Amino acid sequence: DIFLQAMLLLARARNQQMYAARVVDDLGAILRPLEQIVEFDIYGAYPHNLLSIAHRLAAEVYTGSEGARDADRLAEEHYADALRWARLGQQANPDDALPYFAEGMVQQSRGDLAGALAAFDAAESAARANEGRMYELLHYRWRLHYWLGDYDSALSDLEQYSEFTTKIHPRAAYYLQFFPILVYAEQGDHDRALGEAYAMSTADAGKYDALHVVW
Repeated sequence: DIFLQAMLLLARARNQQMYAARVVDDLGAILRPLEQIVEFDIYGAYPHNLLSIAHRLAAEVYTGSEGARDADRLAEEHYADALRWARLGQQANPDDALPYFAEGMVQQSRGDLAGALAAFDAAESAARANEGRMYELLHYRWRLHYWLGDYDSALSDLEQYSEFTTKIHPRAAYYLQFFPILVYAEQGDHDRALGEAYAMSTADAGKYDALHVVW
């Protein structure tokens, strides 16, 4: 059991390395151990989630490899595998939000924002049982609403961050004050957006860094 946990942690670390380096280097070293762990069926959807992430990252790397041989084909194959593993994870544990998040990230990466939103919406019932998962869902979903032009829903998701201001993330207030300004501006309410921006730049001396003031 300890050995399998170590394999999971190593696969997660290799995913993070691929994300940072944007290079597909011995993908099999990530995939093979995870596929073996799935066969043991003792870690629920978690290894499925890591497999989906690995394939999505590989697809993104190939998508950005202009001129590379078979890059487009490889990207599509890995996107398909990423989606397949995410959905297998949902079957393995419907009460785990992670494989729904994984599907949402695949769809977002492919440019299907409506599909991504549907996946995150499907995760909500499972996510509400875990404050950390709900925070993560809101973190991603408000942006999808924003990009799709559903500004009221974007603001609704941002407002829910008030539940997590101190419990989950020390900078949750950032989402309650800074990002809503972007939404107000997109709605055409420039007076409110500008007023909120000025308020941020003058409130609580030292609380906001120069980036906030510039925005």
